[in-house]
Amino acid sequence: LVNRRADRGRQDALNARWLAVAEGQRAAVKENALRALASPSGQAGTAAAQLVAAIACIEVPAGRWPELLPALVARVTGPSAGPSERRAAVEAVGFVCEEAPPGVLTAAANDILTAVINGMQTRDTAVRVAATKALLGALDLAGDAMARPAERDYIMGRVCETAAQRESDELAALALQCLVRIVALFYHDLTPQYMTAIEGLTVAAMRAAEADDAVRLQAIELWSTVCEVECELRERLEEGDADDADGPIKGFARHALPAILPTLLLLLTQQSDEYAEGASMDDWTPAMAAATCLGLLAECTGWAIVEDGHVLA
Repeated sequence: LVNRRADRGRQDALNARWLAVAEGQRAAVKENALRALASPSGQAGTAAAQLVAAIACIEVPAGRWPELLPALVARVTGPSAGPSERRAAVEAVGFVCEEAPPGVLTAAANDILTAVINGMQTRDTAVRVAATKALLGALDLAGDAMARPAERDYIMGRVCETAAQRESDELAALALQCLVRIVALFYHDLTPQYMTAIEGLTVAAMRAAEADDAVRLQAIELWSTVCEVECELRERLEEGDADDADGPIKGFARHALPAILPTLLLLLTQQSDEYAEGASMDDWTPAMAAATCLGLLAECTGWAIVEDGHVLA
């Protein structure tokens, strides 16, 4: 079942083979897979999560196993589950989001987001890492939630808090990666208040001397993505290809210039230090990412990057 994920050519045949198994046997496998999520072994829990997702991606599109997602949500949000079970359950949610065909999980979007965001608020770092990874896959389901102010505030608050923490570089990098995805998917749902908060936490991430490069790279990537979204939107507007869904250009890149430009220029000067520390010419370093982002900022904001005195300052 798990191997079917890597064998796309035979996927339909393997799906049919599983569905042809007697219902009682399939029910026993599913029950045991869910029980295995509680294993104290992290490796066993992850394997169980992969098995649950593999079965779900066959059965859920066929209208079967309707109790799965409520069961996973209960394991993440309920008081009785331990950290190992919570982590494996939220991993399973993430795997299902990654593998399920488009549209299959739309009706369960609220339950999925509830489980993932709840997992991000636990004290256990491993659970939080798994939940933040799962959010990356679940964001495609968040369109309705991001359109509602209260739910958008809740999601953005949790993601920004996670990105700003300094207990785990892996966790911070994943949360910043979620913000990059949010910018790409929900640019028009973002407000100046959100972006001001994002300016602060990305500048702090880029300047944190103790932070891993993965954190700095995702912080830089966020502003590169803002620029790409605004440049593409401007091009569509100029060519007359924009539609009502495109909306206006909000000018987030230009507004952020005073905050992010000095930091990007500082990172650019650190390229020789990176090579002295062992980076090769093939490595994607913060200095290289900063140079790319500066080019996108110049393209996106035009002469404002010079006229407002940011470069000269």
